[in-house]
Amino acid sequence: MPAVPPAWPGRIDISPPGGWAGMLEGDTITSGPWPHHVIVADAIAREIRARDLVKVRGNGDGDPWRGHRDLVRLKVALVLAILERRVDIRPDDWELAGVVVDTSDAVRKHAQTVIAEAYGRRDIASAVRQADREIVKLGRIEDHVVERLARSITRHVLARPGELTPRAAKKTTAGRDRDHRDGALEYALERGWIEVRTEPGQGEERIRLWPGQIGMPR
Repeated sequence: MPAVPPAWPGRIDISPPGGWAGMLEGDTITSGPWPHHVIVADAIAREIRARDLVKVRGNGDGDPWRGHRDLVRLKVALVLAILERRVDIRPDDWELAGVVVDTSDAVRKHAQTVIAEAYGRRDIASAVRQADREIVKLGRIEDHVVERLARSITRHVLARPGELTPRAAKKTTAGRDRDHRDGALEYALERGWIEVRTEPGQGEERIRLWPGQIGMPR
């Protein structure tokens, strides 16, 4: 795209249909369906073209919300001009329209921030709920492993009453379950499936495991 735009070909000379001539009467804008020709100050046109050139060449800020910003600003500037019964956009109209559009951008960005924060809080809450579910799941899995090992230890004690020490009973479980051995033994003892008895021995007391008073449920 050339930096200098081609010459303006001029306004197409079209007269409005009969009965609608004279849309502009002095400083008074009359009503009617025929569109008015809006005159944009040269400085404003140069500013818009320069910004469009940067954007077309791929050097813009990439914000999709700013794609039609100058068009919106022109429309606001035209409204300001019409309030003064004009259809020419002057630099002061353009400047004031910039304030309006800047304010609109600020409100939009604030709204986007609020929405993003709300989504962020929702995502965090969802992640916390998911983590809680995982914790509960892991806890149930661990409880299941401990109960399974406790039943295994109890079966060994029932098969060999008074022979196994607590240490020996724990070693009857698989090596992969070593982290749960202590918990499994306590589980079986607390439920009365097995019990610890101390017996006199040679030089020191013997600690052995015996079937408990409460049978292990199936």
